[in-house]
Amino acid sequence: MSSARDDFWTIRQVYAKLNKSQLDHSKSQISDAYRRLTERVPEADSHDIGDEGVEEIIVTAPSEKYQHTKLTDPKSYIRLLKLQPSQKQELIVCELNEIGLEDSVEKYDALSYVWGSPGNDSVKIQVNKGSLDIGPSLHCALKNLQYTDRPRSLWIDAICIDQTNDWEKNCQVPLMREIYSNAACTVCFLGPEEMTTPALYDMLEKLAKERNLMAIEGDWSEHRSTNALDTLPAMGNHLPIRPLSTDLSKRYVGDTTILAMADCSWWHRAWTVQELILSPSAVMMTGRNSITFENLCAAVDQGLDTQIWGPVFLGFILNPIVVPYLSIRVLINHCRHPQQQRSPAIHLLNLLIHCRHRKSTNPRDKIYAVLGLLRHIFPDAMNLESSNQLDIELGYEKDVAYVYRSTCQEIILKTGQLDILGVCPKSYLTGLPTWATDWSITDRIGTPLMQDSLDRVRTTHATKNTELNARFSDNGAHMIITGQELTSVATLAKILVTPIQDTAVFRRFLDPGHPPKYSSKLKPELEALVETFEPALLRALSWWTSSPTHTPFPFLVDFQRNVGINTIIACYIIYYWLLLLLLLCKRVLSIQLTGLTALREALPEVYSIGNTFLFDILSSFTTLFAWESFAAAEAPKNPGIDSDDVYWRTLCAGTYKKETLSQTREIYKHWFSLMQPLRTFLIYFPWFKEHFPRAGIAVYMYATWHTYGEFWPYITCAYERRMGRTENGWLCLLPREARVGDVIVLVKGGRMPLLLRMEEGRRVFVGEVYVEGIMNGEAFDDGSCEDFEIR
Repeated sequence: MSSARDDFWTIRQVYAKLNKSQLDHSKSQISDAYRRLTERVPEADSHDIGDEGVEEIIVTAPSEKYQHTKLTDPKSYIRLLKLQPSQKQELIVCELNEIGLEDSVEKYDALSYVWGSPGNDSVKIQVNKGSLDIGPSLHCALKNLQYTDRPRSLWIDAICIDQTNDWEKNCQVPLMREIYSNAACTVCFLGPEEMTTPALYDMLEKLAKERNLMAIEGDWSEHRSTNALDTLPAMGNHLPIRPLSTDLSKRYVGDTTILAMADCSWWHRAWTVQELILSPSAVMMTGRNSITFENLCAAVDQGLDTQIWGPVFLGFILNPIVVPYLSIRVLINHCRHPQQQRSPAIHLLNLLIHCRHRKSTNPRDKIYAVLGLLRHIFPDAMNLESSNQLDIELGYEKDVAYVYRSTCQEIILKTGQLDILGVCPKSYLTGLPTWATDWSITDRIGTPLMQDSLDRVRTTHATKNTELNARFSDNGAHMIITGQELTSVATLAKILVTPIQDTAVFRRFLDPGHPPKYSSKLKPELEALVETFEPALLRALSWWTSSPTHTPFPFLVDFQRNVGINTIIACYIIYYWLLLLLLLCKRVLSIQLTGLTALREALPEVYSIGNTFLFDILSSFTTLFAWESFAAAEAPKNPGIDSDDVYWRTLCAGTYKKETLSQTREIYKHWFSLMQPLRTFLIYFPWFKEHFPRAGIAVYMYATWHTYGEFWPYITCAYERRMGRTENGWLCLLPREARVGDVIVLVKGGRMPLLLRMEEGRRVFVGEVYVEGIMNGEAFDDGSCEDFEIR
C-alpha cells in the first residue's frame, strides 16, 4: 500500500537527478559558449553543411504537382511507397505503385505517426515525377526511416491514400485491419530525437533485459500487481505486492527522461491504437533510436514493479507518465482476450469509451478508427448477412452530427440498453441530440455508471431488468422512451473536479532537456549567470540531504529507515524557502538592469510557483469536506438504508470490496480518520488554501506518511459529479451540469436513473444519477410509467 513517505522519497530522487542534469547541461552550454568566444569558432551554416560536415546537395522538387492515379479496385488494391536511399540532406525521392492486397503480405513496413496540425507549414517531396506537399512530422519520419544504401517499402496513409478523394477513403479505410496485419513491421514514430532520447532508450533496453532475465531465472510473479491490466480505473492499483529492488531500480528511481516519450502526441491519437494493436510486430522510434514494443512493455512493467515510476501520486492523482502506456495495454488485453459472450455492439461501446480521450483531425475518425479493432474481434461485425451485424457505414462526406447520432442509435438498438447515455458530455455540435454522444469532446467527464469505481460491471438494475422500449423519430432527432418520474433536484453541492497531473507542466519544470524559461526582462548575461548558479545551489542542497558519505546529518542518509516526518518537513521547508530566496534574489538583481517594473512583476511570479497545481489538489479535499457537511446538514431519507451509511455508500457509488459492506465501511472509516488533520487544518486556517497551498499538502503528507488508505480508488465515480439532495430528501450523485428542478426518471431497460430537464417545452437529457437505496429496482413501478420524448 503506497504512502506519502514513498512519494516523498521518489520526489526527492527526482530532484536530486534533476539538479545534477541541469548543472551538467548548464556547464556544457557555458563551455561551448566560452570555446566559441576564445577560439572564435564560427557556427555552422545549415544551408551549406549537411550531416557529418558533408556539403548539402540542394535538389529542387518538380514544379508539376503529383496526382494520384486511380486504383484498379480500391477495395482490394493498395499503393506502396518506395523510399529511395540518401546519404545527404537532399530532397526526399519516392516512387508510388499499386499492388494487390493479397500479394502485399510482409512486403512493406507500415508507418504509424501523428499528422500534426493542418496549419503547419508543408514540405515538398518528390513522388514519381511530381511534387507532393506533406506535413513536417511526416517529413521528419521519412528522414529518419530512410536507409543510406537501399530503398525501403512503406505504407503511409497520408500518401498511399488519395486524401482528396472521399470515395477512395471510404473504400480504403475498411482495409486498415488487413493493411497493418499484413505489414512486416509497424514503425510507431514518436517524433524527432531530443537531448535525453539516447539515455532514455538505453535505460528502456536495460530494464527490458533485466525483466526478461528475471523471467528466465525464476518465478517472480509474487511481485506483480494484484490487478491485471484490463481496466482503466484499476490501473491506478498497479502496485506490487512486494516491490522489487534491483540494481537498475536504485540507479533509475526518480528518472524523468521518460517524460519525453510520455508527452508525445502519438499516445493520444485515435488511429494509433488500432495501428499498434493490429500489427504482428511493432517498433517504437524517436529520431533513429528504436525499441520493439515488446521490449518497451517489459521495460515499463519492470519500472512499475520496481517503483521507478508510480501510477498514482498522493494516493489519488493518476501519473501522466504511465497513463498513456497503461491505456494502450488495457485495449490490447480487451482485443486479445475478448469476452465472447458480449455482442459486437457492446464491444464497440467499450472501445469507444476507452478511446474517447484520443484525438483525431477528422471528428468522424473517432468512430471509424475503432472499427478495425472491432472487426479484429468480430470479423463479421460489419457483415450485412450476420445476425449481430452493425449497420454503420463509413462516409467522410456525411455530416459529423449524423455519424455520431446514427452510431449512438445503432448501439442503443443492438444492445437493448441505455449504457451509452453515461458517455454524453455537454455538446454544442449543431444538430446533435442531447442523448447522442459527441465523441469529438476529449475533456474529462464522469465515469459511466454502467460500471462501478473499480470498473466492474454493475450487477444491480434500477428498473428490475425490464426490456428497453426506445423508439426514434423519422429524422432521428428525438428518442422516445418509457419511464417513471420519481422526484426533482432540490439542492446542489460543489463539483468534485479531477486533479490532473499535466505532462507538459511536468516537462517544463522537471525535464533537463527543457530548462525553465526566464523572464524576457533579464539580460542575457544575467540569465547565463542564473542558469549556472541556480542548479549549483540546488545540487548543493541535494548533497547535504542525500549524500551517504559527506552529509553532516547521518539521520538523513537513508529515507527508507523510518526518518521522522518532522525532520523531513523541516528539511523540505528549508529547501523550499532557500529556493524562493534564490529566485527572489535573481529578480532583485534584475532591477539594476530593468527597473522597478521588474520587481513588481517578479514577486507574484516567485510567489505563485507551483501554487496553481497545488491549489487544485487542495480544492479536491475542500470539496470532499464540503460534501460531508452537505450530507450531515439534513439526515438522508434514502429508502432502506441506515442514514449513517448513506453518505459513504453514495460517495463510492455502490462500490464495495468483494461485494462486502462491512469491509468497505471499515476502509472508509480508516480513510476518513486519515483526512482528519487536513480537515481540521482547513477549518481553522482556510486562507492557507489560497495563499500557501503547500502548507495544506504538508499536513496531508504528515497524516498519510505511512499509508494513504485503501478508499481512494472507490470514489472514482464521484469525480466530475456533484452531490445533491432531492425534494423527498434522497442524497444522490448528480451530473456536473445538474440544476435545481431537474427531474430524476427511471427508464424501462435502463440500468441507471436518468436526469431530464425541460427546455423550451421539450425534455432534454442531462446525465446519469446514482441514488443509494433505489439502484436495484426498489422504487420502480411499471404501472406508473409513461412516454418521454427527448430531443
